[in-house]
Amino acid sequence: ATKVLVLGASGGIAQHVINFSKKKEIELTLLARNTNGLSEQAPNANIIKGDVLHKIDLDNAIKGQD
Repeated sequence: ATKVLVLGASGGIAQHVINFSKKKEIELTLLARNTNGLSEQAPNANIIKGDVLHKIDLDNAIKGQD
């Protein structure tokens, strides 16, 4: 499966990516400051609570991506 990292995963555009990934063989990693509801929307995704502006959070999200 292709690995995809979604930054700002609680936003509107990210929801389109999440929905699209359900139809494809895509392994999602979702990075969001607010992770409420993401596990219901993308139950198979790796969900990381963090801020894209914090280097440590971004580094953790990038690990293992294609």
